[in-house]
Amino acid sequence: MRQPETIVRTAGLLVCLAALISCGSVRPVTDTSQTQACRVADGLTPRQCPLMGSDADWLPPAYVRNATCRCQASPNSPTANCVRGGLDEMLRSTPKEIRAAWREKKRTLHDAGRHEEYERWLVEDAGRALYRLHKKAHSRCCCPSALPAYREWSRVVTTPLADCRRERVLRAFGGCRAADGRW
Repeated sequence: MRQPETIVRTAGLLVCLAALISCGSVRPVTDTSQTQACRVADGLTPRQCPLMGSDADWLPPAYVRNATCRCQASPNSPTANCVRGGLDEMLRSTPKEIRAAWREKKRTLHDAGRHEEYERWLVEDAGRALYRLHKKAHSRCCCPSALPAYREWSRVVTTPLADCRRERVLRAFGGCRAADGRW
């Protein structure tokens, strides 16, 4: 039987998550006329924000807090609704093997008080996967602006916002029209 640590570090699981989010880098959409799959689809309004708490057992705690704030702070606009809906769909369709691996990593590091190791794993692995999800959602929903650089955005998975004031939340995640969070 494989050790939990081996399961979590198995490249295949990260490849599986990458496949879920179109493995490889998603280039920022700067000209929506060049994007084949760009279509502002129906999504979720701020009032329909999914319960991130239902995924709290496997997602990073700071991400759960920050994504909940972001979901509620983003405007009720076609692109924001599309991004919200796309992210919800991608997270809900995360394979159970990945959920189990992340849950185990959280249990063996975060819950065991090994916070520095957990944060390193978040920044090096899990955060990058979540960042690609966000990039994919923005690209699919015709957002012309790129997200902040990953190094800056990675705080979304490591540092919970103290409050959910709209300006702070949008600045942390980036927005559809500008990296500073404007929609």
